[in-house]
This record gives sequence, C-alpha cells and structure tokens, in this order.
Amino acid sequence: MSARAGERREIRCPADGTLVAEVDEAGAADTEAAIGAAHAAFHRGAWSGTSSRERGDLLLRLADLLERDVDTIARMESLDTGKRLAESEYDVADVVSVFRHYGRVAAEDSGRVVDTGNADVVSRIVHEPIGVCGLSSHRGTTRCSRCPGRSLRAWPPGTRSSSSPVSSRRTPRST
Repeated sequence: MSARAGERREIRCPADGTLVAEVDEAGAADTEAAIGAAHAAFHRGAWSGTSSRERGDLLLRLADLLERDVDTIARMESLDTGKRLAESEYDVADVVSVFRHYGRVAAEDSGRVVDTGNADVVSRIVHEPIGVCGLSSHRGTTRCSRCPGRSLRAWPPGTRSSSSPVSSRRTPRST
C-alpha cells in the first residue's frame, strides 16, 4: 500500500551514508487510517474475543520467528541505525525476551485479588486489552523497545491514553 500523499523517503545508513532503501513516507492521513483500521479490527474482529492463552501463544510464536530470523533483523537494524551488528543482535534478543515474557504472562495471569475488607466481596484486577494506541519513537531505537520520550495516543480521541516516559534498563554485556 502506498502512502496517501505519495511522498517517498530514502533510508540511509547513518554509519556511512549508503542508501539502504527507499520507502513510502506516511503522513497524518495514513496514520489516522491505520489507527482506524486497527480500531475496527479490535472492536469488530476476532482479536478482542481471543483468549489470553491464545494471545500469549501468538506472542511466543512471534518470539520464535524473531529468534529464527535474528541475522536478517539485526542486519536491517544495523543498516537503519548505524549500530554495530553485535549491538543490534543484543537488541533483537532483548525484543525476543519481551515477547516471551508477555507471552508467558498472558497465558498464566488470572488477575490479582484485592482485599476489600469485606468477606462477602471478591475484587480482582484483570489486565486485558482496552483498544488501540499509537507509539512514536525517535529514530535509532529498536522496534518494540521501551524508550524515553515515547508518546502514546489512544483511539478514538477522548479515550484513555498514556504519555509517561519509561526508561529502559540495560545491563552491561561482556564481549
């Protein structure tokens, strides 16, 4: 699918300036159309009725596919960001671990019981999807990574949203 405004952008490797690809440049209309389509799929499609175990299985499958294609994905990440290949491989491994974590949590989480002080009342906190949100991050961050300065916007406008920055914690790795 082409961008609605028809604009294109060159992707150049920041490390040496070589042309990596030429891609469609999405604009506001493309973003709104994508969010609207995701919103419709969520509310009228099968996803919102899919069990948390099935969602977890899909996240685990995605982690498997990322792990299988780590060489290709790390190479693309390095070309896009200018990072050393080893660093991009670590980043892909981090992303895989995030999908594995949430895949397991989705399959096992049955909610948290909250003591209300009343023996006749059972109160449970259950985490479930609430809808579609958009994420924008600065260039150079690994896809799916948690990065400072992220911006989330809920759809449709006027529903819940979050815009609090989350800093990612990195541990040093030996080479």
